Amino acid sequence: MKLGRGLAAAAAALTLGTAFAVAGPPDAAQAASLACAQISGNPAGACIDDQGSRYMIRVWDNSCDGHRAYAQYRFGITGTRTFRPATQCGGRYTKYDTSNAGADGRIRVCINDAGTDTCSRWVSW
Repeated sequence: MKLGRGLAAAAAALTLGTAFAVAGPPDAAQAASLACAQISGNPAGACIDDQGSRYMIRVWDNSCDGHRAYAQYRFGITGTRTFRPATQCGGRYTKYDTSNAGADGRIRVCINDAGTDTCSRWVSW
């Protein structure tokens, strides 16, 4: 009986892990980021990593709908900065920012769609 419970718990943990892999960032390196943002139901996203003397901002767009993805981020109380690469289906893009290394902040991802752009919630680090 204990073996059955253990297998059930392992299956549940595996199921949860699979759900995270599908819904979360596209690779393990992004899963370890300071903060990642995604829009529910859309495969685009953005992450930020602290690399000591600089931050690395990454944007990916796995949707082939023709709408470009971009990241907005802030350090502390500074104004919003935008990283708007020319994203394409399945592309991943990187930018480095050294002006406020070591600061707290937040990031979100947006989709340049018809009308007002669709954005995720702000995610703090």
